[in-house]
Amino acid sequence: MAEIKLTMVAARVNAGLTQTEIAKALGVNVSTIVAWERGHSIPLADKFRKYCQACNVPMDNVLLPNDPT
Repeated sequence: MAEIKLTMVAARVNAGLTQTEIAKALGVNVSTIVAWERGHSIPLADKFRKYCQACNVPMDNVLLPNDPT
């Protein structure tokens, strides 16, 4: 789970979004974003998809950041 939480943060930061901005876009509390990015919880599939869309990155880039194929 460490790879996912690090790449979620990287995706958000690279998109120029704050935790508050992405929380608002997804309709969740900032504490939810913090928990996801720290690896304390995992987003449901639909929220994860929206997170990736908000960051303009494919889900595979966040789920499989070191995939050699």
